[in-house]
Amino acid sequence: MRLTIWRHGEAGPGSPDRSRTLTEGGVLALHRRVLDFANREICGAGQAPTRILHSPWVRTTQTAKVLGEVLGIHPESTDGLAPGAGIAFVDPLLENTSRHTVLVGHQPFVSELIWFWLDACELAPLAPGGWATVELIASARGAAHLLDAEVG
Repeated sequence: MRLTIWRHGEAGPGSPDRSRTLTEGGVLALHRRVLDFANREICGAGQAPTRILHSPWVRTTQTAKVLGEVLGIHPESTDGLAPGAGIAFVDPLLENTSRHTVLVGHQPFVSELIWFWLDACELAPLAPGGWATVELIASARGAAHLLDAEVG
């Protein structure tokens, strides 16, 4: 299965943390990044995403909304991608997944997922709006290979 792991766009300060929103610059940068991603994945040799799952926190919900608008997909919220979740929370999300699913979450979890599946820390941590696409054979350490990424 193909997975794209996406870190939410740039968020402003605020409290409580779960209510922080994307900055205006973060939204603009995110739109550019999503359009570039769509051109690479949809117009290229890759498979277009058919599902978007995201943390219920505001900044990930906003990020997923931008992705959904560009890709024509209705995003789905899940606590399995909220801060504090672990790989065990993601496994059930993958059971009924489509060919290509986008997971929108938070640092450090998004990078930890990538490193776990690749069994390597060679890819830099995802900056706000960063993403990586992997081909996942099974939800196990080292069971994926990196297809493409925009980490910064």
